[in-house]
Amino acid sequence: MSYCSRAIFFWENDLKRGLDNEGLKNITFMQGLGSIYDKSKREAVIAEYLNAGYRLPQSPDLLLRTVMLSKADLLTDMVYEFTELQGLMGYYYAKA
Repeated sequence: MSYCSRAIFFWENDLKRGLDNEGLKNITFMQGLGSIYDKSKREAVIAEYLNAGYRLPQSPDLLLRTVMLSKADLLTDMVYEFTELQGLMGYYYAKA
């Protein structure tokens, strides 16, 4: 299977599954610091604090969703196969 064919295959399969951050509970961030999911929850608290403190115009719900999806592409076949796309593919999957 060619590089492009694999990418199309992964794209289509990932879209069928959707972005779900529940699987991040099974990926260890750092020993003693919990999972990637736990890290995302801590980042959400920080984002809410900054949003309120600086009176940013972001909806708290949108902000929470953004933070919680920020690592969701780690669970995709595309990022597993092409690791250099980590952090980028989540944007495209969320838009699709």
